[in-house]
This record gives sequence, C-alpha cells and structure tokens, in this order.
Amino acid sequence: MLFPLHNVTFKYRARDYWTQLAKDPSNTDLKKWTGKETPDPDGECSPDSITPLFSPRKTLKALEWYAERMDDAKETVGLTAAFGVNFRLADILAKDKEYLRYVLLERRGNNFEVFSQDPDVLIAVGSHLKEATYRWTREVLTNYNFHVKYIHTKFMLIDPLSKNPTVITGSANFSDASTKNNDENMLVIQDDTRVADVYLGEFFRLFHHFYFRYVMNNQKAKAGSEEKKRSYLKPDSSWTKKYYVPKSIKEKQRILFSRNLS
Repeated sequence: MLFPLHNVTFKYRARDYWTQLAKDPSNTDLKKWTGKETPDPDGECSPDSITPLFSPRKTLKALEWYAERMDDAKETVGLTAAFGVNFRLADILAKDKEYLRYVLLERRGNNFEVFSQDPDVLIAVGSHLKEATYRWTREVLTNYNFHVKYIHTKFMLIDPLSKNPTVITGSANFSDASTKNNDENMLVIQDDTRVADVYLGEFFRLFHHFYFRYVMNNQKAKAGSEEKKRSYLKPDSSWTKKYYVPKSIKEKQRILFSRNLS
C-alpha cells in the first residue's frame, strides 16, 4: 500500500502486519517480524517521512528514541499519557529547558513529582467539577468507562508549530509494555505541518478542557478571594499585562503562539 507525503512515497506495511496478527503468532515470532519489517529508528527523522513502528519489539530502543526526540525539541512539546509518564520521558521533562512543555494525563502516576516541579512544564490531569463553581454546575461522569475515564489518546508532538514538526501517534502508550509485550502500532510523521496542526488543535482542545477543571478542583476558591476575582473577564486591557512579564509562563506562551502566526 502506497501513501504519498508531499513528494515522497513509501511502502507502508500495515496490511502485512494485520496478516501476521491473523495467524495468532507467538510473541517471540511476532517480535522477529516487527523488528525486521519496522526496525528500530536511529538518529533524526528523515525529512518528509512517515515511519511505521509495530509492536511487540525485542528491545525498548524505540521508546528510548521517542525520549531522544523529545529531548531534541527546540520550542515546545505536547504529550498525552493515559497511565502516567514513563520514567524515560519523565527524566527528559525534568530537565531545565527554556521552552514550554505541555503534558495531558489521565492520572498523575507514581512519578508525578519528577517532572512537575519545573514551572515550564504545564500539566492537565483528567478531572471533572465535583462541586458547582462560580457559573459552572457540578459535573458527573457517565460511568461507562472504569479503567480509563478521561484520556486514552497516545501522541507526542515535537515542535508542532515549526516548519519541521514531528507527530508520533498510534495505539501504543509510551510504555515498556506497549513496546515489548503488546500488539501495537505507531506512526512517526515528520515535516507534515497540516497533520501537526490537526493534532495540536485536538491536543489543546483536550488540554484546556481538563486544565480548568484540574486547577479548580485543586483550588476550591472561596468567595471574595483572588481566585474568585480572577474568574471574571476584565472589560479593559489590564488582563494583558501578565503576558509581558519577562521570562514568565504567560510571556513564553505569547511568544510561542504569536511568532508562528506568520
């Protein structure tokens, strides 16, 4: 099956992978096939490329490679994680970087403190309003899902607003089990700005939906408090001042999103 990407065409082995799965192979045999047909990536992504990576795999080199791509980011990272952040990725997020990194979680996970200390790492955790707040009513879950209630997407965005974005997405969680044990798929899409735009829009749709709820549940603002005052829109331009405070989070957000409008 041939898929065009700009002026590049590559052989995508999805049908062959599902053919292998239909045979119900052993984990060992499938690892041999996935390793041969979709070998571990090494170094930077090829320009204008789509690279499939199927699991299970013999080693965790693919997961380590994802961490390397995150470490190579120049201006921002977006990551979703359903079951906490793998320690390889958490260690990268914990590094002191000058740019913003956004993390969207189903739950905090055991190593939340590792990567949540840096103020440039902005985190939203799946949540709903358990109490009526300001002009928002109390929310309830449908209870249709028990194991995963909020976030089950799996993608990583590396410099998505640049001319050379990297989108890593598929069925695999960024975890040891998804890489070595499960039957999973992943695509690494390089330099496709349209794909990056679509994923970034979806990422921030989810991020801001849950960020508001996560923060409000943590604050439980009281009447007359600063949190209460900040809940209403200001009728003048005074709300913009915080976006011009040098080296602040708000200034970094303004610069990140405004410089990529041209």
